Amino acid sequence: MAYAAIKGLGDQDLVDAVCDALLATGEPEIAELIKADGYEHSRAPYRAVVFFLTGDMERYRSLDPTGAALRDVHEHADGTVRGRVAECARATTCLEWAHALVRGRSAVQFGGLTDPEWSALAAILDATEQRDALWRLVFAAPPVRAAQLLRLLDAAGWTPDDPVERRAFAELQALLRADRAVVQDGWVPAEPTRLAKIQDGIRNVTVTPDGLRVIVNADGRVRMWAIPSGEEQSAIPRGEAQGWRLAVTPDSRLLVTEHRNYDPWPRPMSAEPPVAASLWELPSGKRLGFLRGPVKGRVNDMLVTPDGKFLAMGDRTGAVHLWHLPSGAWAGSLVGTNDAVTCLTASANGTLVSGHVGGAILMWRLWNGKLLKRLHSVNTVGGVLLPTRGGVIAAGVGGGLVEAWSFVDLLPSKPRVLGHAVGEVTGTPDGTILAGRGADGIQLWRSSGGIRDLLFGPGAKMDCLRTLAEGDLLAGFGHAGAGVHLWRLPSARTEGVLTDDSGASVKRLSASADGRSVVTADDEGVLTLWQLWDERLRDLSHLPLAYIQLAHLGQFKDSEAKPLAGERTCLDLVSALVRWRDHPMVAAYDQRWNPSDA
Repeated sequence: MAYAAIKGLGDQDLVDAVCDALLATGEPEIAELIKADGYEHSRAPYRAVVFFLTGDMERYRSLDPTGAALRDVHEHADGTVRGRVAECARATTCLEWAHALVRGRSAVQFGGLTDPEWSALAAILDATEQRDALWRLVFAAPPVRAAQLLRLLDAAGWTPDDPVERRAFAELQALLRADRAVVQDGWVPAEPTRLAKIQDGIRNVTVTPDGLRVIVNADGRVRMWAIPSGEEQSAIPRGEAQGWRLAVTPDSRLLVTEHRNYDPWPRPMSAEPPVAASLWELPSGKRLGFLRGPVKGRVNDMLVTPDGKFLAMGDRTGAVHLWHLPSGAWAGSLVGTNDAVTCLTASANGTLVSGHVGGAILMWRLWNGKLLKRLHSVNTVGGVLLPTRGGVIAAGVGGGLVEAWSFVDLLPSKPRVLGHAVGEVTGTPDGTILAGRGADGIQLWRSSGGIRDLLFGPGAKMDCLRTLAEGDLLAGFGHAGAGVHLWRLPSARTEGVLTDDSGASVKRLSASADGRSVVTADDEGVLTLWQLWDERLRDLSHLPLAYIQLAHLGQFKDSEAKPLAGERTCLDLVSALVRWRDHPMVAAYDQRWNPSDA
């Protein structure tokens, strides 16, 4: 929107339209413009919410003393607007919003609260010392939220007045203190193992697709650790793999390490092309051979194709060089431009796409080296996605426009602009969800319609994004002290956070194909393995307590897999919450909660 064009409006219908745009999007820029120009909606309920979103709490309270207008927003607005309202409520400690949110809501209806709403509700009740209200919500909230509410009560030194409820609180408090999953900023649904601290800088971290080992390029050598034991297995000696990049074949049996070549001058006469990479056997670390080819200087990207048949390297000359795997035989070069390669991606059907400085996007057929399509982006291409449903999606280096091409009768259409990102863009394998950092949070574009959702909270400030578990999880990292934030896709529900409270910033992340094993490296050189909990337990932990029965917990006791320590503690906590919820002397949420008491 051209904001300058909607300043100084005198027509009330136009003013109402601008206020309606704020109610539909919650955009901070529109709120600032409305506040600066003194716009007011002609309808009182809408006017009240506009005052709320622009921070004019005195005039909001005069129009909406019961919070009815905010309750209407909660029931009818989309997640983005509800998130912005929750942020405003938290920033102004608006108890009216908290009362409006819970008034008349049964325990089973708490499944409809979003993550920003839960966070704001807990923060407001804690800041206003509504401890009894927090305790009542423990028996309606999902276990992940109940644990955080209990942590607030524990930190405040509060205990219930009723002796039976004091027993309930004491048991839950003891379980909470033993539960390492409950941290200041969220829930850690994973078991951490510190692998090493590496002083000289970690260049690359790669978890093998089978999830059995992690390979790290650091301090001049390549090292390997077993998963889940964390035992260091073998190392490739210093100087044997000089480059930054690693690649592993889909069967996890071969490792490729880049050799960084710098063109000497004058060039020596040699009968052989330079060594571009080395091929190693896994897990033994035995060298199988050298891969030679006419790579010029720095390699800007390297990958093994999804079928494991080719290694591809893109260099500064614009060429993409290919080798057959597992033989390591030279397979030729793909040349369609002199502009340097910036990124590579490949599909399971034998298609490879290269992005280039200057905006060129070239699509190749690998088996015969044929150039299939030549596209052009307005950006220097920073990343390219090949959705399994077809088409190409590209984003610029460090952000810019996010563009999508679809192919009709094998001809590329004009690109459709999905939005703008200020950082890298990632997406699910089928391309139905794209994620990119925006100016005010992480943006999600859904399907081909470009429908945009916005993720709020501390995780929304992350600089780097990855999809894990074949697109079931979105991981955000790279913001100082915030660890790794996880969201479940497609719902965008907060799954948890991977953090050790060290304050270090995660710089590199890799995960197994199933997403159960995640390895992070932070800016202090600490390498950590995170084993995510059973997906069924993670899902159960996000259900409202009213939906959970003790019978649901039996599936984990009957499982053949040995539970992780954190999983056992979580199950104990959920079991205790369910038992006390059903205790005849600890009244159920529906009988105890009356917002007017708060």
